[in-house]
Amino acid sequence: MFLYGAKEEVNAGSAVELARRCPGLRIAGRANGYLRLDEMPALLERINASGADILFVALGSPAQERWMAEHLPQLNVKVCQGIGGTLDTIVGAVKRAPLLFQRFGLEWLYRLLCQPSRAWRQRVLPLFAMQVVWAKVVRSWEGRA
Repeated sequence: MFLYGAKEEVNAGSAVELARRCPGLRIAGRANGYLRLDEMPALLERINASGADILFVALGSPAQERWMAEHLPQLNVKVCQGIGGTLDTIVGAVKRAPLLFQRFGLEWLYRLLCQPSRAWRQRVLPLFAMQVVWAKVVRSWEGRA
């Protein structure tokens, strides 16, 4: 796998921690998320030369989705996954939500409550959650008809 994103110390620390947790895991390469635009061609070459099958992109949303949409056609990886702040949680830079939030898939809500400055970026998540709940309600009513 190749890890791209986060601060240098977070990226490097997560590579070490993942290797410790999963001894058979091969981390083919890594790069922090603070590269300049003129450094992108070299990064893409490094990713392809690494032989990584999986690329994890930790740039946060929507930056990682934009990056993947732009650069994925130039990459030879089999899987490319946006992972947001996952590397921060791996190294302990960001505390995980309490288990109750985790069980209900509401870690985003916990982080929003702890960091209200994230509200602008996350403004669509409650709407999405309500759409999911509404779709479930509609399906259950259709099943009764």
